[in-house]
Amino acid sequence: FEETFTTEWKGRHCYEIVHGKHSPYEECVHLKCLRTGRPATVEMEAGDRAVLYSATLIKDNNGHGRRVIHWIKDITSLKRLYEEREHLKEQFLHAQKLEAFGRFVGTIAHDFNNVLTGIMGHTELALMMAETDKLKKSIQTIQDAAERARDFIKQLMLFGRKSPPDKRLYDINRVIQEAYGLVTKLMGEDIEVRLHFIGSPVMVELDRAQFIQVILNLGANARDAMPDGGEFRLALEEEDGYIKVIVEDTGTGIPEEIQERIFEPFFTTKPEGSGTGLGLSVVKSVVEEHGGFIKLQSNPGKGTRFEIYLPISGARGQADDGEGKDKEGDAPPGGTERILLVDDDVLVLDSLRQVLESLGYTVTVATSGEAALEKIRQDPEGYDLIISDIVMPGMKGGELYEQVKGLAPHVAFVLMTGYGEHTLSGLQRYGVDDVLKKPLSLKEVSYRIRDVLDRKKLKSPKRE
Repeated sequence: FEETFTTEWKGRHCYEIVHGKHSPYEECVHLKCLRTGRPATVEMEAGDRAVLYSATLIKDNNGHGRRVIHWIKDITSLKRLYEEREHLKEQFLHAQKLEAFGRFVGTIAHDFNNVLTGIMGHTELALMMAETDKLKKSIQTIQDAAERARDFIKQLMLFGRKSPPDKRLYDINRVIQEAYGLVTKLMGEDIEVRLHFIGSPVMVELDRAQFIQVILNLGANARDAMPDGGEFRLALEEEDGYIKVIVEDTGTGIPEEIQERIFEPFFTTKPEGSGTGLGLSVVKSVVEEHGGFIKLQSNPGKGTRFEIYLPISGARGQADDGEGKDKEGDAPPGGTERILLVDDDVLVLDSLRQVLESLGYTVTVATSGEAALEKIRQDPEGYDLIISDIVMPGMKGGELYEQVKGLAPHVAFVLMTGYGEHTLSGLQRYGVDDVLKKPLSLKEVSYRIRDVLDRKKLKSPKRE
């Protein structure tokens, strides 16, 4: 201190030393103290330290100022504690907002999915009955719009964590190959899509639909980053007990200053109306739900590379190949069984009734759990399958099942939901045969219902 004082400070004004100014500084605490006669304080940065700098005027018995006492207090630790507290407060408020958003999503998802079930069901029926290509094209446009709305609701539910993963054991090679087929259609002619997967099976426990959505979200961002064409690459590598899914493009890249924000909800660099800002936040949410993590490498003007790490499963067993019987072009299977359809939404009832009747089934409808239970009591042998919504005013779908299994144990029972938090694994305690998630397509309904009925026949003894 003495060396600094004698060599650097001696003969210089305080405003030069403290404030780096060449003339008296209006915010100087010494100057303020002299002018007002009152103590003055200012917070300042001194290198990497934060200090509180104060000046107090000392007066004589006549009230005249005689000298000014300066004192400096190091408040670096206090300031860091304050900043940490503010950061935690911000995180807490953010978590509260996300929780409120999740509840909001769960509420609107049910109603939207009911509406979409009606729209999609009727458009599929209309497509089957349309006689001209022009009419079919118009109906297909409606169906495509409904599917886009369905996908948007799905994104909201994933982000709001109202759609928990339905994990099964898959060979990641098969899942990536399926994603490759979908993302190739997404890219267009000017973008070359490359795929590199591992030759031997690598088993991963994941929700196939959610993970494919992750790849599609990253693919959509890559496509938008390559308006003049480029290369998109999907690859797999094994690394320290993880499978690394590489998603890479040769697009415009992501500026370094916003790379930390790209996973934030609703953050987007796209023009207004061109993006929801949910795509990458959904990606991060789904990856973390699967026990994984994601890394980003991006150079503006050169491209972007995402690396998704998923734990390799140590489980052994039959992998779900993700392929159903519903091959493209096959007619949906039907039957002649008797079905009781239960939902408080008339639009859903009407749509599903027509879909099921078009497949050959005999359908009876009920608008409440109580009404359905009365029908079962009147004719316990009159139905082969009950399809019921889970959430209804009065008696819920699960309560209806508990009542029915005592009256008609031979009847197959399927629950359906417009919410995302209900999964088959979560409802197996009821013993239900399946859970359908709205919105429902004709093809999905046809195969799932047929499968339930066939399995029930194999399990149940023949009734005389």
